[in-house]
Amino acid sequence: MKKEQKSENNNNVNNDSVADRVIDLMLWYQIEDSRLTLELYGHRIKFYELQKEHLVENKPYKFQKKKMLKYENELNEINDKIVKLYAEVEEEIAIMGRMQGAINSKSDYNLISFNDLLSMIEKEVNLRKIVLNLKNKNAIYRYSDTDHSYILLDMNKKDNIFNTYLNETLTDVEMIKKNIEIID
Repeated sequence: MKKEQKSENNNNVNNDSVADRVIDLMLWYQIEDSRLTLELYGHRIKFYELQKEHLVENKPYKFQKKKMLKYENELNEINDKIVKLYAEVEEEIAIMGRMQGAINSKSDYNLISFNDLLSMIEKEVNLRKIVLNLKNKNAIYRYSDTDHSYILLDMNKKDNIFNTYLNETLTDVEMIKKNIEIID
């Protein structure tokens, strides 16, 4: 009976190891895809910069009001496209960083910082329950739709470490540490 149990445990460990390696491989492919996407964005930005340069070289005279209005509109459109591409580059770099972080640190895979949590809330991704780990203790907080904040689930845990509201519990340094585990 014990040999069967050991064999079953070894199979589970091997399956977990294979699954982790497959996930890592998929993340590496996603990082490479993101790198190629950034390269494409770079080429598009260069194209728009050349288009803008050509437009500026052929700028109409001030007394040509209709042509000047068309020129300004086209210039604004090109500038808007360039700004949008830079925003997409910034977002792609952030995604690449998160994927690289997931590969480098398996122990921190489910951990986020308070600042990460705020970013998720800003993008309207509200996690229902989280666990805050501080000073080798932990407490569960739940998201309140009425208060739009995280409130301590078990008020018996309220002490000098954990406060009622999550944001009151953390110091500035603790807000950037990955000390929040996602439950739901």
